[in-house]
Amino acid sequence: IRAAIGAVTGTGVRAAIGAAVKKHGKAMVLERGVLIAATKDPAAATGGKAPIHGALDANISASGALSPSPDLAISGHINGDKLRFKDLTANKLRVTIDAKQLPRQPIGTARVEIDHLTKQDVRLDDVILAAGNRPDGKLQVTLRTDPKPAKYRIDLDALVTPGDTIGVDLQRHIIRPGRRPEWRGKNAHIAIGPELIEIRDLTSASADGKLAINATLGRKTGDIDAKVDGKVKLSALNPAYRGSADAHIAVQRAGGRFAGDVDASIHGFAMDPKGMNTID
Repeated sequence: IRAAIGAVTGTGVRAAIGAAVKKHGKAMVLERGVLIAATKDPAAATGGKAPIHGALDANISASGALSPSPDLAISGHINGDKLRFKDLTANKLRVTIDAKQLPRQPIGTARVEIDHLTKQDVRLDDVILAAGNRPDGKLQVTLRTDPKPAKYRIDLDALVTPGDTIGVDLQRHIIRPGRRPEWRGKNAHIAIGPELIEIRDLTSASADGKLAINATLGRKTGDIDAKVDGKVKLSALNPAYRGSADAHIAVQRAGGRFAGDVDASIHGFAMDPKGMNTID
């Protein structure tokens, strides 16, 4: 079976679909399938259901078994130009994918590149998100922003273990919030299961302070058990302040009821960084 369809809609979408399917008894194989589509305004093309403005084009190809057990390979790209979603803008978007064994056990690579991502006064010149399978079946994920001397920076490495419970090992992170010192951490673990989400040993530290989070969240019950320990220089909140604050917070939610404890203290507080009088 071979078929090809091309169309141009009144909302400005140009699309072409082609497919070649072969049937062997009860088995159906997609020998080749191609989707090519483009629009200059996704918001108008979807009647506002996808409130994204700018130009998008896609070229995706697929092949492999359709039945009785789907086993597909998909490759292609999606490109965007001058995209805007509310107050989030991007000058360029490039997405590439090359994956096999879909949907049973996906393996392959994917990469997202964004040029000049801006939200209000926060700007990241280049954002690169990449993911690929390792020989042991785990997924290595990296997030990078460039250039490194920029005002804002986000670097992250994570190892994802697929399964009924998805394991995410945050190998390291670097976050630069504006002109403040970088926050760094490593070796945290997140487990996302059918019933429970667990965050364990999520820590970060900088010249401005340190933070540690351990928590569990019931996905169906909404129950929460979280502990947050932190210390921060007050100058990080306002350059005119001096001193530091320590906080130890424990929060629980069970059966729809909240309970918790907060132990906080301030040391050497002064409204004027040059002042002599402080409050503890």
